[in-house]
Amino acid sequence: MPAIKAVYLVPRGAVVRSGRIHEIAETLSKCQSFFARQAGISVEWSVRRSPIRGENPASAYNQSHNLAAEVLDPLRSGSAIVGVFFEGSLSEPAYGTLSMDNLAPQHFVIAQPYISMLGGRGDVVVAHEIGHTLGLPHPSGDGYSIMGGIIASEALDEQSLFPWTRPHLSRSERRYLRNRWIIRDAERAASDL
Repeated sequence: MPAIKAVYLVPRGAVVRSGRIHEIAETLSKCQSFFARQAGISVEWSVRRSPIRGENPASAYNQSHNLAAEVLDPLRSGSAIVGVFFEGSLSEPAYGTLSMDNLAPQHFVIAQPYISMLGGRGDVVVAHEIGHTLGLPHPSGDGYSIMGGIIASEALDEQSLFPWTRPHLSRSERRYLRNRWIIRDAERAASDL
């Protein structure tokens, strides 16, 4: 089962936003429900209770080695996915590493403007980036899938009048996640016997 360790990174010179860690927890809870409802997989998560105060100003984190040295490397353990919620702007405001195997450490980063949109459209962006860390690429077919390029939904739990604009995973995305995570976990449990 996939597990996410999330942190709130505040670069040097930036202000810690009151309530941000609670917003991150709420968003991850919605993402957990979304993946359980859509694909039947359990995405476990935890959030560090206090912000990490960055050693560098925001612009220095555009070089991935600074992010790796301060946050990613210390938090990586086992197969946990590291989620970084960044209180600042980056050249790429949201991204998730995509790996088709379970060996490479995975992570996603959510920065401005999306971190300010948690509780709404930002939740959809977080679910999209988590999808990448779970092995989902951008699809060639269903542009309205949460992994597609069209984010029509304003919120992850939105009940839109038009079903195709509701946050969802395509049939092939659901099948892939079930095969990768549910079957793999069952095989691992069987081999432990």
